[in-house]
Amino acid sequence: MAMPPKPRSSRNPDLICGIGKYSRSVIYHKRGLWAIKEKNGGMFPKHEPKKKVGEVEEKKVKWYPADDVKVPLKNKRKERPTKSS
Repeated sequence: MAMPPKPRSSRNPDLICGIGKYSRSVIYHKRGLWAIKEKNGGMFPKHEPKKKVGEVEEKKVKWYPADDVKVPLKNKRKERPTKSS
């Protein structure tokens, strides 16, 4: 019989809500990011996106500027002269 999978837990448990137990630099080393950078000459590896086979170009959306004319809102406020002191 296979054992049930363990529930996932964070490498950085919270001390209080939103505050981790370990600093950013400690987590950097715990995750082994330093080893990945060292293996790739001091930079993280970059993966080029794979091109899909038979990719179809998206059709351009038809847009007519006459349909998108902004109509000013009606202003029912009556203009009055300013008060002079």
